[in-house]
Amino acid sequence: MAFDKEEKINENAAVLNEKIIYDGLEMKVIAVYNNSVAAEFLEFPVKGREADFPYSRTAVNHKNYQRTHEILDDK
Repeated sequence: MAFDKEEKINENAAVLNEKIIYDGLEMKVIAVYNNSVAAEFLEFPVKGREADFPYSRTAVNHKNYQRTHEILDDK
């Protein structure tokens, strides 16, 4: 089934540029999808966890992050 842009995204989903907490780390949401968000780490590389997070961005399921409701500047 193809993605329908008109379909409502999960009500509990974070919004663009919102700061979220994933696995104890702060991230900025850069895209929102039906089941997940694409987010980038606010501090990269993640010291001591470089093997766990080799890239500055990742996809995170809506069930796996905490919302802060804090909107970060679009830099």
